[in-house]
Amino acid sequence: MKAAATEVTYAVEAEGKQKLNEAANRLSPEQIAMNIRMALIEALPSIIAESVKPMENIEGIKILHVDGLSGGGSHGQGLNGHAGGGIADQAVDAALRYRSQAPLIDALLAELGLKGGSLNGLVSSAVAPALDIDEEDDEAGVPAT
Repeated sequence: MKAAATEVTYAVEAEGKQKLNEAANRLSPEQIAMNIRMALIEALPSIIAESVKPMENIEGIKILHVDGLSGGGSHGQGLNGHAGGGIADQAVDAALRYRSQAPLIDALLAELGLKGGSLNGLVSSAVAPALDIDEEDDEAGVPAT
């Protein structure tokens, strides 16, 4: 009796899945594109949360806005000032641009023998050879500079 009930259940589930697959195969390209957009919209909150997660470790941001120091100025921006949004938009854009370029920068630093990712990693990689030279000078009786 139980085996017969299980068999009927599996048959009904298989028929339902087959009908769902047939219906999915009949979707137009526009309907498929809409389904993709809907899935993206549903996933958007978690995508945004993960993309800003590296910014959680930032204690503060100092913004020094100095147009014109190195030739930067209003190049074709019209009378309304900056075309790139407000200063907050520019700061967020810069932070996101940095995060998107961070793997490339870390790889380039690694090729130079520097450890990217933190200021301590960069400083320790750069200072370590200088410390070795100072220790050799101390052993030879040369005063440190």
